[in-house]
Amino acid sequence: MKFLNGKVFRAALREYAVKKFVDIKFKLNEKTKIFVHCKYECGWRVYASQISGELTFQIKTMVPTFSGVKHRVMQDVSVDLSINQVYRAKRKTREFILGDERLQYGKLRDYAGMIRVTDVGSKVILQTEITKPNTQPKFKRIYVRYNAQKVGFLVGCRPLVGLDGCHLKGKFGGHILSTTARDENDNIFPVALDDIGRPDELNMVFISDRQRADELKAALWSYVAATTVKEFEKRMQDMKELDKEAWEY
Repeated sequence: MKFLNGKVFRAALREYAVKKFVDIKFKLNEKTKIFVHCKYECGWRVYASQISGELTFQIKTMVPTFSGVKHRVMQDVSVDLSINQVYRAKRKTREFILGDERLQYGKLRDYAGMIRVTDVGSKVILQTEITKPNTQPKFKRIYVRYNAQKVGFLVGCRPLVGLDGCHLKGKFGGHILSTTARDENDNIFPVALDDIGRPDELNMVFISDRQRADELKAALWSYVAATTVKEFEKRMQDMKELDKEAWEY
């Protein structure tokens, strides 16, 4: 991981320490290299240095293992907590600050209604399911496309869209698919978001340009390796069905 300069790296380090509750201590804090570790000697440490001939700072070593909360409690109140107790306390603290994640799902219908009212023309599809008889419906997936995004794409973006996805690492997991485009300044422009839940339930198959190229390459080598006319003609027919332009070429 690289940072613009030492100042930017130090700022990112401070932000990381606040978010992860790490009490850091500088062992080296020089112009060209920085080495920090956990104040309580829990094993967490980071070493970064300046790239030769540049101002850029790059992390060379990082050990993210951290049990600083356990050490801090031991230092402050002389109570030795187990790792499980620390994680349970952390979970309860997050619930206190951010609220119960399960209850937040119950607000999705209100959120969908608010989007439709405040950004007229937006599209929101919320799908739920009942997994057991006589129980409340549960969240399954949601699709959101703001009208402002639609107008922005039609007016100021190139007629190309990209599809990307990522795993949700929260309590309930799932996947988010995002559709993006490129605007006139060559910046990424979000078009729509879709929390699809479990993708295996949708039976979706995505074929990228790279996958298509790999398929064509495999087909090419298969007919090159044909040893009879009949086999060659059969494999050429497979190529035609796969990509007619490639077959004609």
